[in-house]
Amino acid sequence: MSPTSGSFANTSSDDACRRIVDALDALRIGVAMYDRGDRLTYYNTHFQYIFRSFGLLDDLIGIEFRELLMCKLNAGEIAGPHVVADPEGWIERRLARRRNPTHGPIEERLTDGRWIRISERTLKDGGTISIYTDITGAKSDSQGFEDAVEGSTDALAFWDQNDRLVLRNSAFIELFSVVDDDVAPATLCQDVFDVAARHLFDTEGDDPASWVAERHKLHLLPQHQEVWRHRDGRWFLVDEHRLRDGGVVTRLSDVSAIKENELAMIERGTTLAGTVHQLEMSKWIFERQAAEHVEALEELSRAKAAVEEASASRSQFLSIISHELRTPMNAIIGFSEILKRELLGPLGTEKYVEYADDIYSSARHLLSLINDLLDMSKVDAGKWQLKRNQIDVSAFIYSCYRIIAEQATSYHVQVEIDVPEDRVVAYVDERAIRQVLLNLLSNAIKFTGDGGKLKVSAALDDDILMISVADDGVGISSQDQARVFRPFEQGENNLDRTHEGTGLGLALCKSLVELHKGHIELESEEGQGTTITFYLPQEPIDSDREGRATEEMAQAG
Repeated sequence: MSPTSGSFANTSSDDACRRIVDALDALRIGVAMYDRGDRLTYYNTHFQYIFRSFGLLDDLIGIEFRELLMCKLNAGEIAGPHVVADPEGWIERRLARRRNPTHGPIEERLTDGRWIRISERTLKDGGTISIYTDITGAKSDSQGFEDAVEGSTDALAFWDQNDRLVLRNSAFIELFSVVDDDVAPATLCQDVFDVAARHLFDTEGDDPASWVAERHKLHLLPQHQEVWRHRDGRWFLVDEHRLRDGGVVTRLSDVSAIKENELAMIERGTTLAGTVHQLEMSKWIFERQAAEHVEALEELSRAKAAVEEASASRSQFLSIISHELRTPMNAIIGFSEILKRELLGPLGTEKYVEYADDIYSSARHLLSLINDLLDMSKVDAGKWQLKRNQIDVSAFIYSCYRIIAEQATSYHVQVEIDVPEDRVVAYVDERAIRQVLLNLLSNAIKFTGDGGKLKVSAALDDDILMISVADDGVGISSQDQARVFRPFEQGENNLDRTHEGTGLGLALCKSLVELHKGHIELESEEGQGTTITFYLPQEPIDSDREGRATEEMAQAG
């Protein structure tokens, strides 16, 4: 195995295929593919450089994923006290996470100080693709900002443009928490204010609902300050500023001593000089807060710039891949299909037909991988443009079934289709919804097992199209159900998996359904199976108009 190029197992040396391998070798990210038995079948050059212990092995092809984990452990590459204390436990947790890639990417800290993000997706043939990205720089910027926020003695919280909690420090958690999840990430600002009004702060005679409404109105201003009185007697100066990205930073400073002195001065009839002194103290506090806000915003701006730069680089690379690789791949697929079918005459030897079939299968697989990377990039960037058209729902579902019929047969899964007898018309982006349905069908077949049953049903009720996929397979545990639709990686280096039929994560399915202004639901019980249903509102839509609106929203975001 050459250290300067990636390797394939049982792959033709065709020049066009070699161009694909060379292009993947040029990436500054590691790419590795495993078969259904979790044995390594392909890796590019950078994969071997990321984990330097792999250079000690003569050949990686055919090695099981568990053996690669052991190699990293034995070489002392993985950092963390949990790895040293319980290496076998770390391996088992890592394998369990790999079997359920919808949990999102994994971040590993190496003993040389680097951080590696690992994104894994299941392939159509039951194998796995893994992407390894060095995020050391972004991790350092993010960690520095979080440490600065955590180090503040004031209670600090950052909200996004939708008023959902993004980041808060320990002082904020201690001040606002009544139960554990009161100030969990993604909590709405109004919900936090509601807890404050009902359990923590004096609403000055107003009912809690009115107090919360007034606080939220002030929260939406570009900047405001006010003083809140805690029920334990403390006073807090509340200072809120709207950030350039539309979010808001909230700071609560304990000014109990100043407030008590102010009240005491009023009661004693203190002279004007004393009042001025207290005002100067307040001014000093405000100036200190303003300086800290500026420092926090600068840290946030640097982190955001790093994210945008990485996202732009990835988009540019994927654009180049689309232009440079799709054309030769289509040529390989077309010519190899002519050879394997012997359309221009016999090849003379059966082995030639077998080799042509191998070239065709490998090229189709690589083209699928390229298409998946491009589609996932569009969804991540918010640039997927809906193109709705009219479809016959029953015919659409049967066409999807025909695509996965061979897979169902190979898994010995019985598929039942329950669709309306009358013609039902829907207005959807056919490609997007086909990806959703094929992904759900493929996952259901894979996790149902031999002899299982699978049912696909559809109905149109009150202009809502409902499509459901139900299986009697292994099911999903209750603790995992809350996480399976969670977007895996919303940062700049997130990499999900899409392709024509299967390989999509449930998070991508959810995104494509929500682009149609619909929603998706999951019901499951371990050992009893899983039912996933998605609902799509129906109304004839001018696809050109909708496409322009989608593009404008993406540009605005």
